[in-house]
Amino acid sequence: MIGSERKRKRISLVADKGHFVVYTADQSRFVVPLKYLKSQVFRELLELAKQEYGLPRNGPITVPCEALCMENMIMLIQDCGSATNLETSLCKPTAGSRCF
Repeated sequence: MIGSERKRKRISLVADKGHFVVYTADQSRFVVPLKYLKSQVFRELLELAKQEYGLPRNGPITVPCEALCMENMIMLIQDCGSATNLETSLCKPTAGSRCF
């Protein structure tokens, strides 16, 4: 039973095919489709992560925003359907937000 429990735990830490995992500054975990890398805004967020935290070595990617900001970005990407629409749709962050 212990071996199967470990296997389930290990599998749950791995993203499904076509996805990758990022963590926000407040340690929330997001499984993100690779197609989001087509969005200029998402690529800029990853560039900010690289500048703030450096490139991850054997660990997860952490982005410099809170979970609420990440949820909003994902919602905008899903709703807008294209990177061009997203870039024109983004709102200014709320006070205290660490995202854009």
